[in-house]
Amino acid sequence: MTADWREQMRRLHGESTARRLHEVGAEDRDDDLVESDLRRANLDYLLRYDPHARADEELQIRLTGENAAAGALQFDWGNALLRPLQDSVSAAAHRQVALELTGFSRGSTVMHVRPRPAPDPEPDFDRLSLAISPADAGVRELVNLLRALEDEQDVRAWSEILDPVDAVVKALDRFDLGMGLKWLASDGAVRAATLTARGRAYVARLRETHTAVDVQRLSGRITELRSSGVVRIKAGLSKKSPAWDVKFDDPDQLFAMRLALGDQVRFVVEQRRTFDAMSRTRATDYRFLDIDPGPEALPGS
Repeated sequence: MTADWREQMRRLHGESTARRLHEVGAEDRDDDLVESDLRRANLDYLLRYDPHARADEELQIRLTGENAAAGALQFDWGNALLRPLQDSVSAAAHRQVALELTGFSRGSTVMHVRPRPAPDPEPDFDRLSLAISPADAGVRELVNLLRALEDEQDVRAWSEILDPVDAVVKALDRFDLGMGLKWLASDGAVRAATLTARGRAYVARLRETHTAVDVQRLSGRITELRSSGVVRIKAGLSKKSPAWDVKFDDPDQLFAMRLALGDQVRFVVEQRRTFDAMSRTRATDYRFLDIDPGPEALPGS
């Protein structure tokens, strides 16, 4: 921690804060930890007079790189980044979280964002509940994921939110930008993460896929016939019954079979499954090979 930083804190918060920083050895700790202690100390002070007091929530998004050096936000960046970033927070929070842009400042390109206040007929002012608000929980998980990506760690624990985060990374790749997030939580905590070219390259490696091919037997009732040579078959009558789209290489072959909606069919198909580097199934395709004669046609039957 630099002397200039300590001097700034002395000017902003007085000698008592400077003495506290000196006593706890703030110069040996991460800036975010110091800022967390300051915000929590300030919140503790306010709670003495107002039991419902809380720190303001804010997400600071810093874009870095040559294109961001002028401190201006291009409209294309906002369109490409902000919606998938909100989707990432919502996915991590397991509920819809609306964010809104409240300010903009220089220092590369810095956007100030906050969760959109939601009406609550019976607000809960318990301090613990404020610390785990939907936005808070979602952003903290997002920060943890970005840290893990930057450090090239195993991120399978965050598999549910990787897709919207991947959309953010693709936007950063498109404009050759880095991104830093700093979350100022309602309980005074500060959490930060940075995604540089290293983290973006790691996400690109996770995006790489491989394909596994095997032969399957599918049976069901025809629910759709397409002129492109695709037939959909459904295993049962329930809405939850599995269904498959089977592609014919030659659409004329499908038409020659004179199939109709509602027909019961048995197909031998080639199943092609595409997996990413985390073994998640990204796509599954079925290609018609032959009519399945059924178990009665097997040798020895």
